[in-house]
Formats: sequence, C-alpha cells, structure tokens
Amino acid sequence: MPGPDIGSPDRKYPPIQFGRRGDETGAIFKDYEAVGKKLVEWAQQDDEDSWPKTIDELREAFKDLLTIPDVFKTLTVVRGDDHIEDNYEFLLRLPPKGQVTESEQIVKAKVEDDVYPLPALYKDFEPGGRDEDKRVITQLRFFYARVADYTMRGCR
Repeated sequence: MPGPDIGSPDRKYPPIQFGRRGDETGAIFKDYEAVGKKLVEWAQQDDEDSWPKTIDELREAFKDLLTIPDVFKTLTVVRGDDHIEDNYEFLLRLPPKGQVTESEQIVKAKVEDDVYPLPALYKDFEPGGRDEDKRVITQLRFFYARVADYTMRGCR
C-alpha cells in the first residue's frame, strides 16, 4: 500500500522536494525536463553573465517550471571544472546537520510496510515510456530531467 502523497502532512519520510518538516507544497517541479535544459544551457556557456546573479533572477528563470520557496534568500552559482590538471577541485556540499539528522531519524522509525516514495520523475518519466502527452521519453529528455533533479535537490 503506497504512503501519503508527496505534499501530504501525513508523510513519514524526509522531504524529497525542498519542503521543510514534511511541507513540500512550497517547491514542486512542474517540468523536470525544462529545468534540466536550462541548467545544461547555463553550464555550457562560458559567459558567467548569462547565469542568474540573485535568487530572484533564479526564481524568474524558473517561474513556470519550478517554485523556489521564500526561505532561500541568496544564490551562489558554482560550476565544476572540466580540467583534470593541477587545480582540479572536488566541491563537496554536505546537507545541513539538522535536516539530515531529522530525515535519518524519520527513516529509522519507518512504520509498517510503507515504501519510501520516489519523486514522480522516477515513477512516471521512465526512458522508453510515454509522458502525459503521449510523447516518447527519450534518453535525452530523461537526461535533462535527471540534471534538474540532482542539481536542484542539492541546492540547500
């Protein structure tokens, strides 16, 4: 039996959107693929002036694609370095202590046979399948959606 819906306050699992304390209604992906395309576009541009400079510019860029909660006040954009020479840097961004501790405790206290709910991307956007408009989900479309997922979910 599946657990409560993603936005439900009855969820017993850590947020998988941007929500805090189980409230995920403030930031929902409306279009994983379009968000991913925009992120890939920014990553491929050498002109940093094309990237958003403020959190408001980021919200504007994603206004019809993704809601970014008001709790986020500032923006820092960092692009990884392709060069594997002397100064190749690995940027490790750890999740906030309180968030990861709370989430771990919730998962450890798992109730009955509830299944950890995956985002719709992994249930409804499988490569080779079809989306709600009956369009084939190609590898490229899935790639863009994955870029959106792993980039935006790690933005805390």
